[in-house]
Amino acid sequence: VAPFDFDVHNAVDIEKEMSTIMLENRGIGLAANQVELDAQIFCIAPIELKGYEDDVPFAIINPKITHVTETMIIGEEGCLSFPYLYIKVKRPTGLIIECLDINQKECTIELTGWNARVFGHEYDHLYG
Repeated sequence: VAPFDFDVHNAVDIEKEMSTIMLENRGIGLAANQVELDAQIFCIAPIELKGYEDDVPFAIINPKITHVTETMIIGEEGCLSFPYLYIKVKRPTGLIIECLDINQKECTIELTGWNARVFGHEYDHLYG
């Protein structure tokens, strides 16, 4: 998947469109390549993430993982690409990531628990 290019794509519009699709389908995350867009962007709807509103999706653009906790946990995951299919996946309990927001602002975000799992799932769509 190609890096997100702000000269080619309108991040504000893409975040809005992807968030709408995600919420209409009762999702908590959606990656660009799931909607046939070749760009490193995905949206997640966080729960109790400092600085973000619960259940309000936001875009993560050109993400890089800078730290992974050693502690892992197995949890069940579903995917909008494969409705009604749930698989147990082992993921770290915490991550620190760097990314851009829709205004091209560099962000460092610490994700734990559920938010780390959702991020990891969407990240895998782009890089896995």
